[in-house]
This record gives sequence, C-alpha cells and structure tokens, in this order.
Amino acid sequence: VDSDGDGTADCLDGCPNDPAKIAPGVCGCGVSDVDSDGDGTADCIDGCPNDPLKLAAGFCGCGNPETDSDNDGTPDCVDGCPNDPAKVAPGICGCGVSDVDSDGDGTPDCNDGCPNDPAKTSPGQCGCGVADTDTDGDGVADCNDNCVAIANPTQSDCDGDNVGDACEIFAGTQLDTNLNGTPDDCELGSVFTYCTAGTTTNGCNALITAIGTPSAAATSGFVLVGTGIEGQKQTLLYYGVNGPSAQVWAPGSSSFKCVKQPVQRVAPQNSGGTVNTCSGVYAIDFSNYLATHPSAIGNPAFAGEVFNAQLWFRDPPAPSTSSLSNAVQFTMAP
Repeated sequence: VDSDGDGTADCLDGCPNDPAKIAPGVCGCGVSDVDSDGDGTADCIDGCPNDPLKLAAGFCGCGNPETDSDNDGTPDCVDGCPNDPAKVAPGICGCGVSDVDSDGDGTPDCNDGCPNDPAKTSPGQCGCGVADTDTDGDGVADCNDNCVAIANPTQSDCDGDNVGDACEIFAGTQLDTNLNGTPDDCELGSVFTYCTAGTTTNGCNALITAIGTPSAAATSGFVLVGTGIEGQKQTLLYYGVNGPSAQVWAPGSSSFKCVKQPVQRVAPQNSGGTVNTCSGVYAIDFSNYLATHPSAIGNPAFAGEVFNAQLWFRDPPAPSTSSLSNAVQFTMAP
C-alpha cells in the first residue's frame, strides 16, 4: 500500500504519510528539510533561517551581527558606546569620556569647572578652592573686594592704595566733608561751603564763597569772597589744611569754628559798608596770597591738598566780641 501516494510503498517509505519525504531526514516527517539561507542548517533547527551567518537570534537578533568592537562583553547592537570599552551608555559626559566625579559634588568632572572643589562647579570670581563670599553684599567677592565690610560696588579707590574709598572714609583715614562718597583730596578743583554761619548782633549771617578754580600752579585767580558781614568791622580770613571742625565759638555764641587747628591768619581788612547793617564785604585772592607767602601753612601747595577757610570779624556785643561766617573747603587742582 502507498498511503501518501508518493510512489513508494509504505513498507519502504520512512514517512508513509508525507508525500514529500521517504525518510525523516533532519526535520522529521511532515517537516521540510529546506535550508533557506544555505548555511547548512535546515530551517527547522535554524533560529535565523534567513541569516546565513547565524543559527540563533542572540543579543542582536537575526540579520544583525554580534560584533563587540570594544571587547567589553556587550555587542555593538546594544552598546551605547561601541568603541569605548569603559562605557555601554554615553552618560553625562558622552562616549570616550569618563563620568567620574572626583570631588563627589554630584557633577562629573567633564562638566565641573572645579573638579577638585566640592563646593564649586565653576571658578566664579575667586577661582577653584576659594569661596566667592561677599560679606558686604555689593556684588564683589571678598577675594577681589578692596573694602570687604562696606558695600562699594564701584570699587572706587581714588588714591590707588588698594583700600577702597568707602573703607577709608568709614575709618576716618580719608575725609568726605560733602558726603558724596569721594574722599576730599581726590576731588581736584572742587569747592563747596559747609558749616553754619553765626547770627550777629544785627541779624547778619556772613557767608563765604569762592570765585575761580583752586590750582597748585596758579599765582592768582582764585578769590575767596565774604558777604553779609557786619559793616565797618575788622575782618580776617583764617584757614587750615587739617580738615573741618565744628566747635562752638564761645559760650552763648551761635557761631561755630569750622576749621581744624593749626590755622593761618591772613592780614585783616575793614569790611566797609554801613555800621549796624550787613553790608560789609571781604575779598582776597588766595592763590596770590600763597604765592607771596611761601612760609604760610599749606605751602608748597600740591594737587589734592585740601584747604578749609572761614571769616572772623568783630561783633562787640556778641559772646567773645566776635562772630564767624560759614566755611569753605577747596581741593587744589594741578
């Protein structure tokens, strides 16, 4: 009998019910022994029947080689860094660069501007290993701040001694009489009035002002002028170079001595005008005075030298029989 009608009697047919086979072969009866990819392994036992290079899918699957270019044990198909034996994924730093974090601050060295400083990830103002502490909160770190304890965002240091103007003014090593934040001796050519004039017997408030620019090189042209002085009274100028003062002139007086000792007195003048009125005046070319009195206080004058000056005049009924004007401060220009 020939059950499968393949022309071979069942007694001689190893697969009597499989018309395509007379012997089980590799795959057995009912299963073709075809080898689709021609790799010598029948499809029935070939895990990759269409891939002549593989018999099993492996990590990469059929059609993809199991190549491991960097020999790290992970084939290229699943290796995020196929040419870096130390990494299988780029991580933060990328293939070929270690994700090591030397200082343990949570930022790998590849992105850490200070890889050995756990407190910083960038040098900042002070550099790695030095904190960017800003004690006075002025935006300048202490490592670069010429005045650490007092805010001075401009870092002004007009005399170039590496100590900020703000600190010198606060410490009293530099004066800032007009309170503008700049030391007096750096305001070359500046002139301003300060202090309060006393009120005289006849209600006068003598005021001193200046005309021109003070210059250490000039021999004339800077004039100190007093107005509102008691008429027909002896008047004189006195000045000093040690800064301002504010001392009561005499008990009961409304005048203040506004120039610090020692002082230099300039030859007196009569105020002119009318008695018992405020019509008296005073004027002196201070540049000429210095030029013609070489031994006077402040000589030889120099750029940055600060002068303070005030007028004194007779006022017999007043305490100490005299009164004072306000004061003027000026800084020599070159």
